[in-house]
Amino acid sequence: MRLPPPPARLRTVLALLVMVFPPTCSAIPGSEFAVLLDLAETTSVGWDTTNTAGACSWSGVTCRDDTVVKLDLDWRWLTGHLPESLGNLTHLESFNVDQNSLSGQLPTSMGNLRSLTDLYLNFNLFSGPVSMLSSLTSLERLVLSANQFTDSLDFLSGLSSSTIYIYLDSNDFYGLIDSAVVEFCAIETRTCAFSDNSRLCGDGERVIGYTCSPCPSKANCATNGECHNG
Repeated sequence: MRLPPPPARLRTVLALLVMVFPPTCSAIPGSEFAVLLDLAETTSVGWDTTNTAGACSWSGVTCRDDTVVKLDLDWRWLTGHLPESLGNLTHLESFNVDQNSLSGQLPTSMGNLRSLTDLYLNFNLFSGPVSMLSSLTSLERLVLSANQFTDSLDFLSGLSSSTIYIYLDSNDFYGLIDSAVVEFCAIETRTCAFSDNSRLCGDGERVIGYTCSPCPSKANCATNGECHNG
C-alpha cells in the first residue's frame, strides 16, 4: 500500500533533523535525504519517509559509501513531477523512471548530475527542453523515448564519446540532423533512435535509419526548426 507524502511542514522538520542529527544506519548526507523527501512529496513513490534511519533501504534506492548512487523507480505507475532539488544527488550514477506517468519539465538542476551514466526517462509524459543534459559528460545510456520533449539536437554535442545508447524517438524534437549528428551516430558501437519526431529533418537517414519526413533534404529545413516542403 502506498503511503501519502508527509505534510510540507513535517517534511521540512524531518529534513532539518537529519541535517543536524544524521541517521546512524545508511547515514546519507542530509542534503541527499532532503532530495528523497522532495521526491516523495512531488511524486507518488510511496516511501515511508518517517523512517529516517533507513533511507538506503527504501524501495528503489541504492547507496554506496553512505551516498545515493542509484534510483530505480521504473514500472511503478508514478504520477507527479521531478523536484528541482534532484540535482543535489551529485553522486547519482543511474536514474530510471521508465514506464510511469510522470509529467512536467525536467528540473534544470539535472545538469549537476555529472556522475550520471544511465538516464532512463522513457514512456512518461515529460515535456519541454532537455538542454540541461548537455553537461552530463559521463552519460553512457540516454533514453528519452515516448515523451513530449521539445528541443533541438544541440545538446548532443555535450555528451561523452563513450555514450552508446541515445533514444530520442517519439517526442517533438526539431531542427536539422546535421553532419555532426550523423558522425556522432555513425560509430558502430553506438545506437541512435530519432523516429517519430516530425519536425526533425536533414540528410542523415543513410546512417542513422531515420526517414527525414516531411523534410527530404537540408534545403527544406527552416532555421527555426519548423519543417516545410519546397
